[in-house]
Amino acid sequence: EGPGGGGELERERLVDAGSDRFRQFFDIYASSLPAREQKSRPEIAAMLHRRDYRVIVLESGVDVQGFSILFLAEKEPMALLEYMATRADLRNAGLGAQAFQASLAAAAGRRLLVEVDSPREDSPDRTIRERRQRFYGRQGCRRIRDLPYVLPLPGDGKPPLMDLMLHLNGDPQPVSRERLQSWLGVIYEAVYGQSPGDRRIATMLRDVSDPITLL
Repeated sequence: EGPGGGGELERERLVDAGSDRFRQFFDIYASSLPAREQKSRPEIAAMLHRRDYRVIVLESGVDVQGFSILFLAEKEPMALLEYMATRADLRNAGLGAQAFQASLAAAAGRRLLVEVDSPREDSPDRTIRERRQRFYGRQGCRRIRDLPYVLPLPGDGKPPLMDLMLHLNGDPQPVSRERLQSWLGVIYEAVYGQSPGDRRIATMLRDVSDPITLL
């Protein structure tokens, strides 16, 4: 992720978990994402066959250089950029912007939500978190004010403090708190296997304005 040039890469939807392309993609995924936030290889492989998911890889020839994982809600005009990364040796070369634009195109007609670790807590990677949010800001995303996003992944230890960012993706209409609550319920259920009425959602929304405010 980050600024820079870089030639335009091919964008392909990943469909075969037995392919070398999948192996390269998963190597980038496993090395880029904190273990606490990762899904298992079988869980990722299962996404390839779901109608509401797209795993998009950026490649040059047979060389996978980056990817994005995108959830496309079936009953709401919303998508979630679950994760995006580029190969460690190719960062800061403009590939992140290409991956984000590929995600926006795949989410045409939908608002795009982005889960990001928050720099508002003291952490060893705070500088990286700040940089990542600035990157998404350059792509047109805005943070939802007063929403302390809770990532509902199982695992040991306290989950990181997170923010939720939103790209309007061509639709400037305000988003009501009720609509955001519905979106969060869809994400909790379809992405993380939790109840759409999970109590954490109401807690998250407690201080959110109506309509929501984007920073």
